[in-house]
Amino acid sequence: MQINLFFRKLYLNLFFRTKFIANFIFKTRFIERDKDAYYFDITTYYLIKVLLLNLNSKNKFLDLGTGTSALIALEIKKRVGCKVIASDINKEIIKLAKLNIKFNKEKIYVYKSNFFKNIKSDFNVISFNPPYVSSSLGKKISLSEKFRSQWDGGNKSDQVITNFIKNLYKLKKSPICYMGINSQHLGAKHIKKLVKMHTRLKILKIYKSSMFPVNVYVIKKF
Repeated sequence: MQINLFFRKLYLNLFFRTKFIANFIFKTRFIERDKDAYYFDITTYYLIKVLLLNLNSKNKFLDLGTGTSALIALEIKKRVGCKVIASDINKEIIKLAKLNIKFNKEKIYVYKSNFFKNIKSDFNVISFNPPYVSSSLGKKISLSEKFRSQWDGGNKSDQVITNFIKNLYKLKKSPICYMGINSQHLGAKHIKKLVKMHTRLKILKIYKSSMFPVNVYVIKKF
């Protein structure tokens, strides 16, 4: 177990915190990260691939929980050209996201919001890369306390996802949601169970990465 935790730490620090790798993979440019922040993770990478297959310039796109680089929001703005807004619950994350949006010379408004509460602009597509690391594992691999809202999924990894599904169900509008989750933390069976608890929500499709342990769930409210 200790060896596993060691390699997890090494993997996180050498890959996702390396600006050169982030610049090589994505079209987005990056300001220097906060010492506790990551440029991206494998869920972000695969979620963007799925979004690019499905979005067009007529969409109104919300990147929920946009992160310190606003990476998904920027990639969709640059590569699809649709209207893009973003949100996050953490004011420090919002500050960094706005700096990276400005650095990329794009116009993306970032809301401070707990799920959909403070979002005033219209949207018909949502992306969500939720926190799904369990609280105990996050501590063992020394994930950031400052940016805890980005990774901490609660004791069973599904606390934020459960609350998101409830809030999606309560929405008056019916957007399509693309939610990316690392299957090493939460498998498809568990996510299906959470969605099934809400009768007007349905998983239309599950995209499964052939390279990484990542699933993207396409969820629609009817």
